[in-house]
Order: sequence, then C-alpha cells, then structure tokens
Amino acid sequence: MMLELDEYYDEPYKFKSSPYNLPVVVKDPDLNEQPFVQRADFYLTQFKSTFNDFCAAVNSKDNYEDLIDIDAFCKYLLVNDLILNYEITHPKSSFLYKDHLSYSDSKIVFGPIWDLDWSYGYEDGSDYFKRSATVDLFRKNWTGSVFYKAVLNSSDKV
Repeated sequence: MMLELDEYYDEPYKFKSSPYNLPVVVKDPDLNEQPFVQRADFYLTQFKSTFNDFCAAVNSKDNYEDLIDIDAFCKYLLVNDLILNYEITHPKSSFLYKDHLSYSDSKIVFGPIWDLDWSYGYEDGSDYFKRSATVDLFRKNWTGSVFYKAVLNSSDKV
C-alpha cells in the first residue's frame, strides 16, 4: 500500500486519520482497477486501520516505533528539514508505504520525498534560498506540523 498525506484530498479513495485529522489518499494500489475494484472498500478499510493504528500509538505514546521504519523516518525528516520542505507540514505530497499489510514484521516507511516546490524557503516569501538555516520547519501550527511534532515528542528513539 502507498498512501499520500495531501490536503487537496482529491482522490476517490481517501479518509481522515484519527486522531490527527490528516487527509490521507490511497495512491497504490489503484482501487479503481482490477483486481482491486470489487474489494475496494475492504482494502480502504485495511489501509485506514493500519494508518490509524499508527496514529493512535503516536497519540498514546504506546510503542509506535514498532510500527514504522525508524531509520527511514529519521532520514525522511532530516532531508525535509535540511531543505525546509513545507510540503510535509501542510501536508501535501507526503508519501508513506507498507510492503505487506498482513505481515507483522512489515513496517510503515515514510518516503519517497516528492514535490519540492514548497522547499528551500519558498513558502516564506515566494523566493528560494532566502531563509535562515535555523528556521523551525514545524513552527506553523498546520495539520502536518502537529502530527510530526507529536511523532517526534512521543519517542526517545526518534
């Protein structure tokens, strides 16, 4: 499964996460195509459950680290922070995937990093490379910022 956190929320198969109210759209598999179309609602329920279980674990500070690839998540945040990519704070164009829904050892992986048009300081003045390197990526209280701050503050491993 591949999901996208995207405030445009413009795909046919989508849901809002609980408890963070993140706009989540299904990117892959395409539930409008065979062989998924007959069981699209089943798959959507599975994807929603998987992501909401992760969000609930973050919210309750209950070992969410077992549900995600920590190294990949740290790299994902590090790159987005280094290039001041505000896409993830809205959120827009923020991808995550899980190779196998039914395997207990399969973890959620954040990435790939995509769509960098709101990076390198562009968000703060419609011009690139004009912001200080010390700007806090999550300083605005947007939906994505709230979520990522919660992830960062819910674990000693991240």
